[in-house]
Amino acid sequence: MSALEGRYSVGFSQQITDQVVRLHKREIQFLDIKELNDLAADYRLRLRALILSCRSVRTGTQAHMVRQVYASHESIFIRRQIADLWRVYRMAIADSHEMTADYMAQLDVRRHKPGSLPTEKTIRAAA
Repeated sequence: MSALEGRYSVGFSQQITDQVVRLHKREIQFLDIKELNDLAADYRLRLRALILSCRSVRTGTQAHMVRQVYASHESIFIRRQIADLWRVYRMAIADSHEMTADYMAQLDVRRHKPGSLPTEKTIRAAA
């Protein structure tokens, strides 16, 4: 908190701290992770479409000098969109990994080791 107070005002740093505490206390559900992964898949599809459109703009302008000039401007705009969408996509993937780790910690997955569960032989012997 003191590092935030040095950079921001006291009130704003307290709001940031409260939001972080609220996020850590939140119980993550599987559907939240699935929704985030679906969102990342949508971003990936949009990125691929933008890359294809940037390639088509570059290759389709061999005829006139005027078309080449405007195609270069258009490709600059498309590359900026790609860069921005790439950042959002990477944030979604990073958040997905973090949420998955928190969800697995909530389930206490390490408690259940493969050797601790009954085997098929044990189940058949009990039946």
